[in-house]
Amino acid sequence: MGFEKKVLLAVAEVTGEDDAAQFTHGTLFVHCDERMSKRIVRKLCQLNIGMVQVNGPINDEYAFDFVFIVFCV
Repeated sequence: MGFEKKVLLAVAEVTGEDDAAQFTHGTLFVHCDERMSKRIVRKLCQLNIGMVQVNGPINDEYAFDFVFIVFCV
């Protein structure tokens, strides 16, 4: 399963809505309130997919950016 699909499924579990979230240019946008955004961050951290940076609220949505750390040897 791809990265975006995993994330969207996890967000849908938290929000209870399949269409509350979408990716645009690598950023996840979710229509939610502050309390729900914190629940989403906790859920995303459980996926072990990297660090999550949250920005918002912007109108009625929050933006989630993902930070991946790559070690070059």
